[in-house]
Amino acid sequence: CFGALFVAYTLEYAFQMPPCVLCLYGRYTLMGLGGASLLLYFMPRLQHMGLTLLCAGFVGNASLVFYHVLVEHKFVEGPKT
Repeated sequence: CFGALFVAYTLEYAFQMPPCVLCLYGRYTLMGLGGASLLLYFMPRLQHMGLTLLCAGFVGNASLVFYHVLVEHKFVEGPKT
C-alpha cells in the first residue's frame, strides 16, 4: 500500500503529473486499506475477521484499477470530470 502511494505522490509532485479522478479513488482506497492493516496489526483478536475484510477491500481496489486501465486505453467511457 505505502509503496504504491509513495510512487503515486512522487509522480504527482516531483514530475508534475496531476492525478485523474480514478487515480484519486484508488489512492483513497489504498490509504484506507493501509490504515486498516496497521490497525489489525495492533488488534490481534480481530485479525481473522479483519483479514477477510481486507481481502475483500483489495479485490475491490483491483476491480477499480482494472476499470481505470480500461478507461485509460479507451475501451470504456470514463466518468465525466
